Formats: sequence, C-alpha cells, structure tokens
Amino acid sequence: MADTTAEMQQGEGKAVITLDGGNLSAGGGKNEFNGDTTIAGKADIKGDTTAPKGSFKNLEAGSSFKSSNISDGIPVPAPAAPGKPSAKMKMEEVASKQ
Repeated sequence: MADTTAEMQQGEGKAVITLDGGNLSAGGGKNEFNGDTTIAGKADIKGDTTAPKGSFKNLEAGSSFKSSNISDGIPVPAPAAPGKPSAKMKMEEVASKQ
C-alpha cells in the first residue's frame, strides 16, 4: 500500500507507479500488457508503434502515411486537352465573320 508512489526494484531494474489526483503513471525500462486491453479514452503515443495487424473505423494521417502494400502516390487523370477545331477555316470564312 502506498499513498502516491510505489517503487519496485529487482537488481538494477526499477519500476515506479505514481498516482496523482486520479492519474496513473507507470514507468520502467519496458512496460508490457498481456491479454485483452481496452483503452476507453484518448491515447497519445509519443514514439514509434508497431503492430502485426490493425483495424480502424476511421484513419487520419497528420503529415504522412506509408505502407508497404500500396505504391507511392495516387494516379490522377491528366486534364482534358483544349478543344481543337475539326476543320480549318478558310480565310474567306474568317473575313466574313469579322
């Protein structure tokens, strides 16, 4: 039982669990959660994350998105070419329209 901080040490390894106003902080060299884990609120991950598989209802990327399963870029069709007359007008037709 600890009031605000529990510190555990085994050899050189040390882990600290702190409770501050209802907020829990766990720290150590490596934190591992086993079994099903549910995060019911917002999660901020401040480092690299790896996972063998992910399923998302909505995925947004702030500055970049990479995947080994898609090619870089998205093909965009070229803009339509400006219209070309199908037949050349004779000089008399041009003069008569002016």
